[in-house]
Amino acid sequence: MKKINIFTLCCGRSDLYEKSLKSVIKNVVKENKKYNFYFYVNDDSGNVSINNEFTKLLKKYLPDGNFNFFASKKNLGQSLSMINLVKKANVDDNDIVFQIEEEFILDKPINIEKNINLWKKIEKEFDTKIMQIIFRTDAHSNFEMSLEGLKKSKKNILKYLDDKFITCSNKYRNKIDHFGGSIINNDFCCHPHISKGYHYNKLKNKDLIVEKKSTAEDLIGYANLEYAKLWINDKIYSSHIGDYRYYSVFEGAKVRSQTST
Repeated sequence: MKKINIFTLCCGRSDLYEKSLKSVIKNVVKENKKYNFYFYVNDDSGNVSINNEFTKLLKKYLPDGNFNFFASKKNLGQSLSMINLVKKANVDDNDIVFQIEEEFILDKPINIEKNINLWKKIEKEFDTKIMQIIFRTDAHSNFEMSLEGLKKSKKNILKYLDDKFITCSNKYRNKIDHFGGSIINNDFCCHPHISKGYHYNKLKNKDLIVEKKSTAEDLIGYANLEYAKLWINDKIYSSHIGDYRYYSVFEGAKVRSQTST
């Protein structure tokens, strides 16, 4: 059976992660019986007691032990937390990764095989390379996900279809249907999505410079400028159940909020 790696970045909110984990087991693991799933979780709280809470949850809901838990010794922020997870998880470039943050819960089943096949079809049909399949969340309104809304937010639109659309880097301004020009076109969306180990593994570069005010979205995105993002827009697949940490007690989360789009 093929393996799917599930990445989750956490920052101390074990209560939210429990809800998220249960939703992943229900809507991903149990819905995709052709795959084996392995969970990689990194908590960035820098708090040993909170780390223990995460470990207890993983043992409770994944009694087969198909998980690895990592923890930052101090709060590092999203970018360094992601680098820590990627280095320790050590997945192969061609491995499939499903990422979901601790503050999202899945409300709808996700068919992994169907979406991987769609990924291949879109790449061939539109002669592009996809780095992410991103599933719509309730964080975006109908207007934001419409063609008009995407143009207003300065998204680069390679193609817009009724139930999905493809966005890409500013690098391809001469090859797309609509050029928006905003720097957010070059990021890597950390909303629930499917990607490959290849895109994460670029973070293993020892010479990588991480700005204090940087996010994993920026860091991974700028390392993958030659790739596009495929957004699945047919329904809302997940709900955001936490705040965006604007007033977080964790310094790293404050930085994340300041740079978030």
